[in-house]
Amino acid sequence: MIRSLIYTVLCCLIGLSARAQHYDPYTPQRLPFQKLGLVKQYADTVALTDDLLQLLATDLGQLGLRKGEAPTADSLSPLISPFLSMQQAGGSEWISVYANSALGDSVEQLYDDWIGRYSGMALQGYTLHFRKAEPRDAVRFALHTEQAIVLYHHDLALPAPNFEGSTPADRVREYEHRLRRLDTVLSAVAEALIPPSIQASGMLPGQQLTAAQRTYGLVRFWSEVKYNFAFFNQLPELDWEALLPEYLYLAQREQSNREYYRLLERLCAKLRDGHTNIYPPADVQQQYGSPPVELRAFGEQIVVTNVDSALVDSLPLGTIVLRVDGIPVADYLRDSIYPYLAAGGNHTLRMLGVQDLLKGLQGGSVRIEVELPGGTLTERTLTRQAFGTANWVHRRPNRPPASFRMLQSKIGYLALNTFSDGSVVDTFNTYRDQLAGCEGLIIDLRENGGGNSAYGYAILRHFTHTPLLTPAWYSPEHIPAYEAFGQFYSQHPETDTTSVLARESLAAYRGQRWYRSEPDTLLPADTVYDMPVVVLVSTVTASSAENFLVVADTLAQFTYVGEPSFGSTGQPLLLDLPGGGRARICTKRNTYADGRDYVGPGVQVDVPIQPSLADYLRGRDVVLDRGLEILVGQ
Repeated sequence: MIRSLIYTVLCCLIGLSARAQHYDPYTPQRLPFQKLGLVKQYADTVALTDDLLQLLATDLGQLGLRKGEAPTADSLSPLISPFLSMQQAGGSEWISVYANSALGDSVEQLYDDWIGRYSGMALQGYTLHFRKAEPRDAVRFALHTEQAIVLYHHDLALPAPNFEGSTPADRVREYEHRLRRLDTVLSAVAEALIPPSIQASGMLPGQQLTAAQRTYGLVRFWSEVKYNFAFFNQLPELDWEALLPEYLYLAQREQSNREYYRLLERLCAKLRDGHTNIYPPADVQQQYGSPPVELRAFGEQIVVTNVDSALVDSLPLGTIVLRVDGIPVADYLRDSIYPYLAAGGNHTLRMLGVQDLLKGLQGGSVRIEVELPGGTLTERTLTRQAFGTANWVHRRPNRPPASFRMLQSKIGYLALNTFSDGSVVDTFNTYRDQLAGCEGLIIDLRENGGGNSAYGYAILRHFTHTPLLTPAWYSPEHIPAYEAFGQFYSQHPETDTTSVLARESLAAYRGQRWYRSEPDTLLPADTVYDMPVVVLVSTVTASSAENFLVVADTLAQFTYVGEPSFGSTGQPLLLDLPGGGRARICTKRNTYADGRDYVGPGVQVDVPIQPSLADYLRGRDVVLDRGLEILVGQ
């Protein structure tokens, strides 16, 4: 029964942004971390000359740093002197530059020490660390290029926010203000170490792009799509050539970086592929926010499924959203949300669109017309706040890569929540003794967004006695001479086109020439479990998790229950874009071994079942229940 509630409009709604809130202290560090990555990528070609060091010293001097002795704390070696060391009076902030060739293993030892003592973000060759209370909270980075090691440290001089507990808004603002110093110093390092040609293209994050730089980014993305995108065959109505002049004109108009990346997102969305995306720079992403409200579609209804604790009385779970800023939800999705989303199937587009329904610029408001669970129609005006700041009524569960439990009657439940972490295979192996005692098994892939297909295959091998075929795949094949021949043949229809060369050339000219890779063979494992298996599938099930489903498709003992999968997999080509953004373009078209497509429509299930709003409100997992019924019946 749907229970009725008594609602009270909270007078504190307009003050949401000022209250204490949970806070992600790493969010404002993403822009400097992105700059670190850019310097690492491009600085390897720059020689560490005296002129370069003098330029860096001059830029740092303008920021108030002065030449001095290298700090003893956290130095790479007491026997090695840096080429350049500068610091603030008192040593609260310092930067040192060492020659890479003189250091040996010292930098790796330093990385190990920092990672052991501080939390932070780390990739090969650069790290950004966050230290608490040793003796003061601080941030620091280490940059390792072919030529140099750059170390930086800055005391924050205030307690840094914590994931746990609440952080007052004024302290958040002060913390973010202090971190701007880190970004400023990094910009000086980048100016010295990044080649001028790269700087001219606008790759450095955090700067306003010129019309020329915006044009460069658009043309780069458009041309890489033209030659490498794997799914033009699914878009017969799309004229990619015709879009270039239209979007060149739009990109060259005066606009902010945020508006420019919105334009790129709109262009990318026309490709309708979940593995072809635009990723705006960190500083652009941080301009967006959403009211602390999570939404989910149940059929045609869009329903509140989680809210901030301060909103739960005025916007209770089960509330149905009818209009956004006076526009019916279906129209708002069609006109304001869908044109910017990259998704192959309509089911995926709807899921992503509902998630983004209330997204917009931070600090702005959005008015929604809703139907409360008791049937009352009303309006709510909500403020968009930074992502990661909500105090959710229902905390998101911390799902391990894999988990196992027994349900009933010797039926096991195995959740495989990701294939992006190799520990999912190790964890599965710890459950093998328990699996041996099962007479039926439920494998839950509903939260698995993919990762590495090899991890899924390593598990799947334990459920087959016969070899299985992995997906076949195709990729565009580009031979310029064939395109030229094909152009000639197309313009001279009187020419004989029956030869192999003519046919291949015309296919190349029309963008229909493919390289095809035959399926690989997955061999059974030494230990195989003989039992009926139900696999739970949702629209979230994506990428390598879908490959798992495709390979298991021929297993008679497997039954798929739930909803069609996400409908996107493949191998993306990654691109850097001006302003610090990135793009990826799917270059690989996966199919079933027999040639059937699943990119777009998703992997279809044997037993379709979707939770209803009533199921959600009662807390019933009807997909799991149906899977259990199938196994008990067998």
